[in-house]
Amino acid sequence: MPGAHLKRIKDCWSINVPQLAFCYKPLLHAVFAISALHLSKADANDSGLPDMHYIYLEQALREHRLCIGGITTQTADAVCFTSILLQVNVFATLKDRPAAPYKQVNEWMHLVRRSVAVFDAALEIMRHNAHSANIWCLIDTVPLPLRTNFDAGSFSFLLPTVPDDEDDETALEAYRGAVAHINSTWLAMEAKEHPQISCRRLMVFPLFVATGFIDLLEKRRPRALVVLAHFLALSAPLRDVCGNT
Repeated sequence: MPGAHLKRIKDCWSINVPQLAFCYKPLLHAVFAISALHLSKADANDSGLPDMHYIYLEQALREHRLCIGGITTQTADAVCFTSILLQVNVFATLKDRPAAPYKQVNEWMHLVRRSVAVFDAALEIMRHNAHSANIWCLIDTVPLPLRTNFDAGSFSFLLPTVPDDEDDETALEAYRGAVAHINSTWLAMEAKEHPQISCRRLMVFPLFVATGFIDLLEKRRPRALVVLAHFLALSAPLRDVCGNT
């Protein structure tokens, strides 16, 4: 779980979140889904666990969509944790996706971007609530990793050296932003950043790329697919953190 290398955050995920889940069904099903996914990685011989993960994940997604239209002071905290768990669920299954097409990756990117509006709405409600929400513990202790380097660095080969007919300036800017995030993440990993934080950098990738980059992926532009492949390759050294939940 994001930030679980810190005791305060680990306690939040292992104690507070399960308590919230009993009062908010989408969160409960998201917890069941991530638990089934973890168990399926730990015991590959149990053939029923992947199906169980899929069933609970679908239930959580469906119920969450219905509930986010009416967030209240009673549900706002659970809504935030549900959004995070759904993102972790989907990201952790990317390595099991078919090699082509990249539909599942695109769906994950859209899920992450849509979650921003959900978080903003829920946090706004909680700011006016006298009761201290559990999500602030996560936000205050593990802030979103910022991009500290805006250069392509060692990944400059992914960018065109001369203009071409296929990509306009908007597309080139989208590529530059995506490659800069890849390079920034790689530099952080090389600097021995904690794997949990590096994994979070990967999970928020869709927030640091332009919408145009996602559009290029959906159009299956060769350069966009190559950039995405290099991004996904960054998760290989972190498979024990990102891939096995």
